Parts: sequence; structure tokens; C-alpha cells
Amino acid sequence: METKPATPDANELLDLLADAIAARVVERIGKQAANSDGSSEHEPDFVTELEIERRFGISRRTLQSWRAQRRGPRFVKAGRKVLYPLAELRGFLDARERITSVPFPGRSPRPSVSPSQTPSQAPRAPRRAAA
Repeated sequence: METKPATPDANELLDLLADAIAARVVERIGKQAANSDGSSEHEPDFVTELEIERRFGISRRTLQSWRAQRRGPRFVKAGRKVLYPLAELRGFLDARERITSVPFPGRSPRPSVSPSQTPSQAPRAPRRAAA
């Protein structure tokens, strides 16, 4: 006598589906909690040259030049595709941050020009006497 394989009934199928949905929800909540900036979107670990150009304004040619000169951020090459770790790129850019509002040491700030004065009428810094 031949026996039929047991087929799950509707309640068992619903339980399996509920477990699968619960596992996906827990996975997504974990990803959101791990995201440091608190946004609900998952940020990719790697970005392409085109994405860097769009997001940061650094041209693809500049990135290629930096790679050739071994100056730019670290990258990963997978076949012909070049990928940059996003954390590495941000670290590279943060290390090159400059504050331009601080005067250069040893120099006095340039005199400001009032809106009513033309540049030729602007006060000039005194010249140093020749030694």
C-alpha cells in the first residue's frame, strides 16, 4: 500500500508564513538600530565613482588621477568595477577638512570694504618700511 506524503494544512502554512514574516521584521529592525545616523534607509557599504560624483561633487577623473598617484581614499577593485568603502571615503574627506575663516598666523586680517566704497577707495593696510 502506497502512503501519501503528509501535506501541511492551512494552519501550519499560516504558522510558517508568520514565522518568516517575523524573522524579516526582526532583521530589518536590527539593521535600522545598527544604522548610526538613525535613518530608516540602509546605507550601502561601498559606493561607485558615479555615486561619489553625484553625492560629493568629486569628479570621476579626479578619483582616477588619485588612484594612479596613490593619493586618494582606499578602494576595492572587483573585475573592472572600482568601489570605495563609504566609511573610508568619509574618513579621507574629514581628514582634509579646512577652516577658512581663521586668519593665517602672522598676518592681519584684510580690511573690509563698505558697500559705498569701490575697491580702489578701500582702506589699505600700512606698508612695512624697507630695511
